[in-house]
Order: sequence, then structure tokens, then C-alpha cells
Amino acid sequence: MVDGRRFGWFGAFLVVGGALLAQDAHAQAPPRMPSREEIAERVRQVLQAAPSTTIELPGVCKITYKQVPTDPRRIAQTLGQQMGGGVPAGVDIDQYVKMYEPQVTELLNEALQDVGKLEALVELKLKSKRIPPGEYKLSIICEGERPAALIVSGDDLPNKRPVDIRFKTRGVELQPELKLEFKTPKDMEEGKEKFDLLITFMRTEALSKTKLERAAPGS
Repeated sequence: MVDGRRFGWFGAFLVVGGALLAQDAHAQAPPRMPSREEIAERVRQVLQAAPSTTIELPGVCKITYKQVPTDPRRIAQTLGQQMGGGVPAGVDIDQYVKMYEPQVTELLNEALQDVGKLEALVELKLKSKRIPPGEYKLSIICEGERPAALIVSGDDLPNKRPVDIRFKTRGVELQPELKLEFKTPKDMEEGKEKFDLLITFMRTEALSKTKLERAAPGS
């Protein structure tokens, strides 16, 4: 889950989104602040419209995921508006952000709970855990801005128990969108593939603590 108390992104988005929505209404009338419903609809549209992309380790694994936007400027551009229009006069920005922050946190959590799918082309293992060939749902669990785990879930997993891939993190510059990558050793042998997962999200780069591996036949 994402902890909204630490998400500066929310405040920036709400100020931008609120100003843009207010501008739509103030050509012939005093500016107004958008309702909770309007804010929710705008945020949901942005998240649902995020394009999908696929990364692949040939013959081993594919991941298809939503490139969820994380930069307020990019979000404003997605809405087809220009930043810098300002916030309506008389608005207490801090109070406004606090009012809507939990709602936006909930919507972002919804997007991260079903962010994509993993297609295992061969059996994979993470320590003692196994991922048989098949398609699985992917969810990202965050602590503040930091991706803490990627959850692999699906009926084909042993005992239907989700596999959680844990991460170690470091700070980076603000990224425009969510990004997932495979990281493989330079000397990797065919049939003995192993890889780390790298997630870049907000101001954090997260590398899996344990490598996923191609399970040896009969192991």
C-alpha cells in the first residue's frame, strides 16, 4: 500500500488538477474548486489511460505492465493542459491537499494492485518458491514512495500462494513514469538463466534482493 503522508506527488497533482478544473469554469463565473467526484474522475482517467509496455527475457519470461505516470508535469500534459495557470485566489492549498490526499492515495493504490501480468515461459524459482509456466497477476506494494515488493499471484501457483519479490532501494531523480526492467549477468548461460527485477518509481530505484532463476528440470 502507498502511504499518502509521504507522497509529495499527490500535493503537486492536486494543485495542478484543481487549478485546471477551476479554469474551465471561470471564463464567465468566479473560479470554483473541483468536487471530490471531479478530482477522482480526472485521476482515474489519467491512471487508466497509462499505456502498457512489455519487457522480455527471450524463452524465459515476459512482463506486461502499465507505465503509470509519476511526474505532475506529464500528468498535466496528459490532460491536454498547460501548467502554470495558477491556483484560484483565496484557496488554502495545504488544507486542500490534506482534504483530497487520502482519496488520491486510494486511486493510485488501485492502479498498483493490478499493474500488469507476468508470463512465465518456463518454470521459475525464487529460493524455494516456484512459479510454473503460465500467466500471473502483478501487484506493487509500496512503503511511502519506495516499492517494497512485487506480488505474483494466480491459481497455477503451488497451493495458490502468492510469491512476493522483495526489493532493496536507493534514491534517484524524479522519474516520469513507472518502469520495470530485467537485469541479467553478462556471463549467463542458456538454460541456466537468472535475473533481477529493477523497478523505477517516483524518486526510487528498487532492485530485487534475490534473483529469479530458471528451475532446473526435475529439481
